[in-house]
Formats: sequence, structure tokens, C-alpha cells
Amino acid sequence: MNASVALVNKHNHAFIPGRPNIKKTMRAIKDANRMEDVGVCVCGPPEFVRRVKNTAVWTCSDAGGVWWVQEEKFVL
Repeated sequence: MNASVALVNKHNHAFIPGRPNIKKTMRAIKDANRMEDVGVCVCGPPEFVRRVKNTAVWTCSDAGGVWWVQEEKFVL
């Protein structure tokens, strides 16, 4: 499947196959939800979790809304 095609289920959740571009994806979500807080759940290897948290805190959180991160870590 082409990684640029999102699969959307009946609950309007998108599943995008392939390695995510964290900053691009989170910025698009933030731009679509200006002046609102956004929650993200992340599960994966420690480096992936760290990248998502750093992007949420340093790139996407601002006076217009805060990113809240729920994390689960696993080690391969």
C-alpha cells in the first residue's frame, strides 16, 4: 500500500502505513486544531517515544494549545 494513503475507520481514526514523519504529522494536526489542546498516545521504542514527546513539547505546544502525551515504552 502507498504510504501516503491514510486508511480511515468508522471512528474517523486514520492509520497511515510506513515510517511516520513525526514533525510534519503533528504540525498538520496542530494547524487543523488551532487554539485547542491536543492529546497523543505513543507506544514504541524509547527513541521513538522521546522524539514524539520532544516534538509535542518544543514544536507544537504554544499559547494556542498544549499537546498532552500518554506514553508506553517497550524494548525490542
